[in-house]
Amino acid sequence: MATQLGALKRIRGFQGFNVDGFNYQGPDIVAYFLTHFHSDHTCGLHAGFKGPAPIYCSPVTGALLTAVMGVKSSMVRPMPLGVPFDVPTGDGEVAEATFIDANHCPGSVLVHLRHKATGRIVLHTGDFRAARRVREDPALHRLIRTHGKIDELLLDTTYCAPQWKFPDQDDVCAAMGEITRRELAREPRTLFLVGSYQIGKERAVAAVARAANSRAGVGWHRARTLKLSGWWDDSLFVCEDDEYTMQSATDAAQSDSRIVASSLASKGDGSGATGAIGARDPGDPTGPRSHHRLSPREPPTLVRVVPMGGGSAHDNMRRLLRDDVDPDTGLPWYAAVVAFRPTGWSYTRSRTAMAVDGRAGAPDAGNPLGKVKGEVLRVKEEAVEAAEGWKAEPEEAEARVAVEVPDGGASSARADIAAELASAYKPWIENDGRTRCYSVPYSEHSSFVELVEFVKRIRPRRVTPTVNADTKADKDRIMKHFLEFTDLAADKNRLDHYFFNKRSVPEVKAEVKREIESDPVAALPSADGGDGEGGGIDPEILAALGDALTPEELRQQSALWDAAQRTSRAAQEAAQAAVLGPFPLGCVALVRGGGGGFGGGS
Repeated sequence: MATQLGALKRIRGFQGFNVDGFNYQGPDIVAYFLTHFHSDHTCGLHAGFKGPAPIYCSPVTGALLTAVMGVKSSMVRPMPLGVPFDVPTGDGEVAEATFIDANHCPGSVLVHLRHKATGRIVLHTGDFRAARRVREDPALHRLIRTHGKIDELLLDTTYCAPQWKFPDQDDVCAAMGEITRRELAREPRTLFLVGSYQIGKERAVAAVARAANSRAGVGWHRARTLKLSGWWDDSLFVCEDDEYTMQSATDAAQSDSRIVASSLASKGDGSGATGAIGARDPGDPTGPRSHHRLSPREPPTLVRVVPMGGGSAHDNMRRLLRDDVDPDTGLPWYAAVVAFRPTGWSYTRSRTAMAVDGRAGAPDAGNPLGKVKGEVLRVKEEAVEAAEGWKAEPEEAEARVAVEVPDGGASSARADIAAELASAYKPWIENDGRTRCYSVPYSEHSSFVELVEFVKRIRPRRVTPTVNADTKADKDRIMKHFLEFTDLAADKNRLDHYFFNKRSVPEVKAEVKREIESDPVAALPSADGGDGEGGGIDPEILAALGDALTPEELRQQSALWDAAQRTSRAAQEAAQAAVLGPFPLGCVALVRGGGGGFGGGS
């Protein structure tokens, strides 16, 4: 969940700009930016929203704001992706904003901001999945080439820890399709439930629906968001709240069933056996794999989209098997239910896969119908590493900018990976095997590896975490992963930045350089703490100080140094042997930041 701190919502260097921070309103706000339509980013936003400024967002998010939330269209400014637009700032200047696909949920965007007067550039990721298509997005790199390096990156750090090394979405979708086919072979009358939010997880749903050769049933509200987001496809989804549509789907299922049965019979040996694994005569609702009498008619759909969480997992699925009946016969449609919970939190770093029967203190394997106490199922790390191993690095920045949902035409390499991952995801089983839950690491947030690769690719001057960053300790814990790939000298609030990045040394001011060259002893203290020549000074520290201090300030610090030396010569010599060396000048910089000399603080 995005950290709810006002300081993270207001954009440094862009007066009056607010991103995803509708709880932090004020008369100075001149522009709101909404990265996507998830509840943790719309906190404070409601149908009666009156500003004081308009909301800039993508066309999809704008449609959801007005049609679903009821925000007045006069308050919404939908802007196309990849097209720069001007936004007035609170200081009377103008900034150029550009939206870039965030690969999170439909309508999600990265926000690229450039202040035309100061030249400052900020990139806000909102929530994003930094897959290769995002890291190499031509629009993003075109902006960087045209306007220069990003000064500050506000980064979605939901999974910013080394243990979150889950597979790519493509591989997880392929694995979900493989699991679906295996479960149908085990029991053809299986209903698949795919957990989802109000918007998001569409690729996971599509992967299961295609593998089951069935449309996915959704409620009226979910059908509306799918249509508003451009994801609706009559061949992929069906609205279960529409009686006419569901009746048509049921009729179509019977027709398809007769065609399949006729085809199987024509390929048989005359004995009535079809030879298909797990196949059952559609006219025999008490087939060998069914424990209960089922409707002789085929169900209208084998896939359903359900909310993530709520209630007891297997109890709800058992009730669904009992209550979801054919209205014409009163008999149940399904013999089994399989639930998918697609979320990155299901991934746990482990060398073993754990099979669970779910009877005593069973872990929550990720049922979208409910939450239970306990651990989550672990995924074989070998399978994840195998999924990563077969991909080739792109040769051009414009390569691989689209991601397709895997289907029957997937490459043999991906099929092998899908089989490996599918075997690693062990279900939580109850009700004599009739209800099964699979927790799969399908995430619409970046994995740790993807986060590091993204920062490494764009090389910002500064990174600011936006998730799990409530305290300074939280921020420091996250920041340590990115220091190597940022321009450390750009943040002068951190002296250690000068010493960490040895590849980017600030230049010495010309007048300071002349002062030092003409009389180095007068300008700076000696490196050994004595009164001799000023040799042995670390040139990087010298450069950092030269960029921060004027010649007069350097002389003042030299005088403070001499005074401290005279006060306690013996103590100073003992200290220098232990900690000083080339470091006295670094201490001088710290003293200046603290507003006093060597004896001025405790």
